[in-house]
Amino acid sequence: METFTALMAAELRRRAANGEPKTTRARDFRISRATVYAYLRDNAAELEQVLAALPGDDRPLPSVEKYDALLPSRASDPQPVE
Repeated sequence: METFTALMAAELRRRAANGEPKTTRARDFRISRATVYAYLRDNAAELEQVLAALPGDDRPLPSVEKYDALLPSRASDPQPVE
């Protein structure tokens, strides 16, 4: 099974072959252009170093409780599809 990193690298290379700008790819994947360049060079050691330097994301997940409360009312009163 391929790792997420390998899948991401493959997708970045595929999009590069289609002529998509590096800035667009960086924005879409929420990574820096330097990270895009590292993926494209396929230098695993450098890529691991870049990824290791990124800060961890310790933000709490958003609460969906208010949306969960809406589900029962929406199920009993479905909106017509036009």
